[in-house]
Amino acid sequence: MSQRSKIGNPDGLSRLFSRFSTRVSSLSDTVRSATTKHFGRCKEQEPRQTQELNDSQDATNDVSSPHDLIPWIDLLPPELLAAIFQEYVELGRSPWNLACVCVKWREVALGIAVLWKHLLVIDNPGMVRRFTNQQVPGYRNRLIFGRFQICMTAEQVDDAVSRTGSVLLDVKIALSQQKDPDVLPANNSLDLLLKVFGTNGIHRRIGSISIYGLPSTVPSFPQPLIASFPYLNSFTCTTGSTEWFPLIGQMLSPSRGLTYLRLNARFLDVVKHSEFWGTLQDLHVGESALADPHVCEIAANTALSRCQRLESLHIGTATRWPNANSPTVSHNKLLNAQLHCHPRYLGQLRAPLLKILDITEFQQSTECTSVDTSGFPAVEKLTAWTSDPRWIYGSKFSNLISLSITSPYHRIVADTHWGGVPPNEVFVPNAFPLVEEVKFHVASTDITFIAALESVPNAQKITIVPGVLPNPNFGQDLLPRLSGPEPFVICPKAQRIQIGIRLECLDASKDILEPLVQTVVDDRQRGGSPLESFIIYWPRPILMKEYVKHEGDVVG
Repeated sequence: MSQRSKIGNPDGLSRLFSRFSTRVSSLSDTVRSATTKHFGRCKEQEPRQTQELNDSQDATNDVSSPHDLIPWIDLLPPELLAAIFQEYVELGRSPWNLACVCVKWREVALGIAVLWKHLLVIDNPGMVRRFTNQQVPGYRNRLIFGRFQICMTAEQVDDAVSRTGSVLLDVKIALSQQKDPDVLPANNSLDLLLKVFGTNGIHRRIGSISIYGLPSTVPSFPQPLIASFPYLNSFTCTTGSTEWFPLIGQMLSPSRGLTYLRLNARFLDVVKHSEFWGTLQDLHVGESALADPHVCEIAANTALSRCQRLESLHIGTATRWPNANSPTVSHNKLLNAQLHCHPRYLGQLRAPLLKILDITEFQQSTECTSVDTSGFPAVEKLTAWTSDPRWIYGSKFSNLISLSITSPYHRIVADTHWGGVPPNEVFVPNAFPLVEEVKFHVASTDITFIAALESVPNAQKITIVPGVLPNPNFGQDLLPRLSGPEPFVICPKAQRIQIGIRLECLDASKDILEPLVQTVVDDRQRGGSPLESFIIYWPRPILMKEYVKHEGDVVG
């Protein structure tokens, strides 16, 4: 029986292709190989077949080159091929790669408008060398950057848009003031701006726009800038001088369907009264060294009190929210929040569905020992950058399964640093019995880390970062507590232990600690709860050393 007839069996074919939805990466490798000029140099490796695919095993296991793949790829209906192409492009690959394989693929690819919706608008020819030059039969050479069509002139924008049918466009803009008149006209940046923003441009076709570069000054437009993007659902702007603020505000203010917004903190005051806040689902307010924190606070209080559909919130260091003047607000759909505020103001946030909370304090909170966290009872992951963790243990985080505490101090702090309170009163024993993953990044001593680990008795993944300064006595008390019989041992369910990170290695006595580490590994093995890994980052030179031996490993 020929390979084509075996694969052409409807029953076997349907089972074979049912696996494609979960094997997109494998198919993308096939597509990439098919674009190679000399097929004979390519080899494909098919994953093992499951028992239920025994009747088609010969057809799939014998595949060794793209020549063998072509027969059954030819049998794919255009609808299935189109679905595969869309997955391929969403992985960040160019649709032009597909269009140069064969005539059939080119016809199918050019007929799928959504493949071509990604445009990258640039005006600096110097950036071209960073991109790929794709040769496509019947077309001029195409510059590509991942999934994006590169447009350096208004004519190229028109050409790219002509392939997109009626789908909404995803446009990224990176304009500069570097001009080469021999390559592009001097007024090319103005032409590109008008093509994207102008009243006769493509603004009615744009669903997502990301601005990563703008001229430092606003050029004199021969026509007024558009009032809005009527179908805009995603907007990103991380650059631009204050001269652009009114125009960006003019673009966004009437928008009513915006769901994603990422902007520089200085833009927040410009758009705080816009109409889109009620539809926003994802908000990122970035950093800005030039932003006035007081202005940002007022703008955040105004804007965030109107976000009733917010699901994800990320606030940078320039915007302190919530703050002393923030009203109590309810975000009943909020799931993920990254805040920059004093912990005492957390009580002004009500988010009953919040699962992930990341907080960075902008002031030392040594006088803040208790915080009202009743507004977000469902938090499962807490990441805190705080000078005093007492407020965490004085709060109610009863559902935590992941806890990370980082102290800003880079010196070895005394065991009674936190207001003179001993560590076992800061880190309340058994405070978080559900925590499975924990990280303590504090420049302190063994007594502190022992108390911290006793607060998470069932932790399975443990990371300890004791700081970058020499700490010659570190581990001599802590490591013996990680081995031995219960109830002496702490965290008896631990599976993975790591001490130090690549940027903050453990500066302690290696000769003293390594035998203690090996004792922990051996005792856990003999006790029936072996560790999966025990890693230490040593300095000079930086070395990540694994102390748990696995079959076939060379340790050290």
